[in-house]
Amino acid sequence: MRNAQLEIARAVEFDVQVINDVFEASYGQFKKIVENWLADD
Repeated sequence: MRNAQLEIARAVEFDVQVINDVFEASYGQFKKIVENWLADD
């Protein structure tokens, strides 16, 4: 639990956050993020 608190506290340091509560939904969000980043290059 302590690790989760540390990760949440540092979330603002990142461009995006994906909440891994439902694997399929989280994976879909992650995949879209990566596809968008790759398309921007």
